[in-house]
Amino acid sequence: MGTIAVFAFAFIVFTPYETYKLRKRNGKFLQQITSFIDKGTIDTWLIDAKRIAIAKEYEDEGDLFMIEYDTDEVLYLWDHDYSMQKQFPCLKFEIYEESFVKLLGRQISPLSNRIDPTKQFRVHSTNV
Repeated sequence: MGTIAVFAFAFIVFTPYETYKLRKRNGKFLQQITSFIDKGTIDTWLIDAKRIAIAKEYEDEGDLFMIEYDTDEVLYLWDHDYSMQKQFPCLKFEIYEESFVKLLGRQISPLSNRIDPTKQFRVHSTNV
């Protein structure tokens, strides 16, 4: 009887708290969506790359894309949550602003056909 009472008490106490947290989180999410709708635009950066190299994932770090977009100008993009689309890497793409990435779950929008990276590297850990 005591065990059932403990579980019932925990359910009665923690269920409203979890509901409150969920409403608060969803409220912030809805505010962000509303602000994007009201703004009417999303900040993006157009990248017209010359070439792309990729450092393949080591353990669970994700792939690192090294993108040369101008002479001696390199952009580094981590695909840490494996959200890059199957059309990437490509030479022309847009990068979304960070707050929009959190809502959408994607960093980029490919604007050209997929290409093979110039070079592929394997990253190995060394003890110094």
